[in-house]
Amino acid sequence: MNAREVAKRWYQQAIHDLEMARRNLTIEGYDVAAFLAHQSVENMKKDLIIQRFIQHALPRICEQLKPERVIFYATRLPNLSRFSRSLQL
Repeated sequence: MNAREVAKRWYQQAIHDLEMARRNLTIEGYDVAAFLAHQSVENMKKDLIIQRFIQHALPRICEQLKPERVIFYATRLPNLSRFSRSLQL
């Protein structure tokens, strides 16, 4: 699952939580409605953070990763191949 899909799932969950909060208001479930409204805001924040990272930070990070810089740092990391295998890259 890529970052856009993760952000979309957080957004969908936020919308769902908000709808459930509204439904709980109609049956006077105020404590549950408050909890779900709070969850909705938290999930929307996660969506926005991921979207902002994709749109702003990620392109800048990629621009910084020029091949010569990657090679420079990679040659200075001891046991890089063993480390990357342990991460299953």
